[in-house]
Parts: sequence; C-alpha cells; structure tokens
Amino acid sequence: MEFKLNHISPDSEISLNKVLKETDIVSTDPTQSDLLNDKYISKYQITLKRMNLIKENSLLNPCPPFFRNEEVSENVINSKYFVGYEFKKNLFYVQQAIIL
Repeated sequence: MEFKLNHISPDSEISLNKVLKETDIVSTDPTQSDLLNDKYISKYQITLKRMNLIKENSLLNPCPPFFRNEEVSENVINSKYFVGYEFKKNLFYVQQAIIL
C-alpha cells in the first residue's frame, strides 16, 4: 500500500486544490483562533466544492474536535464524503496503523 502525506499550512507552498486531486483521505485539525478570518477560511477550508476535486471514493475525516464553518464547511459534513461520527470511535486505531 502506497501512502503519501501532504501537509498544507500557511507556511506551505503546496496548492490545496492541486493536492486534493491526488487524495484518498482528507484530515483536518482545528483552526487556530488567530487564523479565523475570511482570507484564511477561503484559502484552506474544506468545502463540498473542494471535496468534489478528490479521487473517487475518497473520504473526509476531520480530527475531533472539528468546527463547522471553520476548518470544514457545513455542507461537506452533510455530504457522502464525511466518514461520520461512528468512525471516530476507531480513530486511534487508524492513526496507529498509519504510524506503523
């Protein structure tokens, strides 16, 4: 199994939209309070429009706690891409499998 990790941040020169086209799983972290502004949100928020760029059968797995309309939009949480709240029960095992 080939696994490639892309980390996108304000310090990164990687294009979020470009990386999404190669992505199987999108994972997010909560947005820092000093970055909660329209410019940052428009550039980095995971939206349904952005998720429509990803490969077929890809998933959105925002790391808890996540906040609607901050790191993820409301419509993407209500979409087919969101892994659901039940999946979070196994998050530790998924992270452990990635590390190993």
